[in-house]
Amino acid sequence: MHLELEQIISQIVAFLIMVWILKRYAWQPLLKIIEERRAKIQNEFSKIEEQKKEISQLMEDYQEKLKDIDVEARQRLEATAERGFKIAQQIREDAYRQANYIMNKAHEDALKETERAKLQLKEQIVELVVNATQKVIQEKLDLQKDKQMIETFIEKMDAAK
Repeated sequence: MHLELEQIISQIVAFLIMVWILKRYAWQPLLKIIEERRAKIQNEFSKIEEQKKEISQLMEDYQEKLKDIDVEARQRLEATAERGFKIAQQIREDAYRQANYIMNKAHEDALKETERAKLQLKEQIVELVVNATQKVIQEKLDLQKDKQMIETFIEKMDAAK
């Protein structure tokens, strides 16, 4: 193997020229493309992180809104239940008042009917007594005087009780 100095020097010079050409025309554009790609990837990662933060914030907001909605729903249910209880209480009170009114009215009607029945009974007794008296005496007396006399007699008997 025989090495020639001129060949080695020419290869070194050719290599250095090739490195200089690659550095000048290929290496800088390659580095520039690689740097742009790195910046783009870094930018994408930054955007992804920002989106993650936004999504996280949105999730927190939604969770908070859901809690607020839950609280509001409970409050509305409680208010509705309370109104229902008040309405039920009002209905019970109204029914109680109506029942008392009906009972009082029935009691008053019963008293009126009792008084009316007593008057009818009194009139019937007066007529029976008058008829019986007429039959006993066999003479017709004045009906008005007979009734007054018998009513006075019955009132005296009622007062004696």
